[in-house]
Amino acid sequence: MNNYFVLFIVGFAGFISAADNWVASLLLPGISNSFGVTVATASIVLTAYLIPYGVMQPVYGFFSDRRGKTKVLKILMICLAVATFLCAKAPDIKWLTALRFVTGFFAAGIIGVGIFAVGGVEHMWEV
Repeated sequence: MNNYFVLFIVGFAGFISAADNWVASLLLPGISNSFGVTVATASIVLTAYLIPYGVMQPVYGFFSDRRGKTKVLKILMICLAVATFLCAKAPDIKWLTALRFVTGFFAAGIIGVGIFAVGGVEHMWEV
């Protein structure tokens, strides 16, 4: 596989992970309107995402050492995509909160494992 392609995929995945982290705060008014709750109530989706995001980062480092960084990164990206899609289909605020928790769980490892994966590509910048 082309090293630049690997770099692009890892960079794009990191961007999506970071964007998923902050985009919900911009969407809070829309979320509150869609589910008929206050913005303060809707803000639980932020906490639900950030708790597993913070807790799981070191865990994914351990798993990528044991199972392989590329394998773990692929699984995280697929699961993040599925969880994000399910967030869009959430029928109420409780489901959205639970699904944002799951999304944060998978997003947590993408940047750390991605950096580790790029660092493992030998001769990345040789032409």
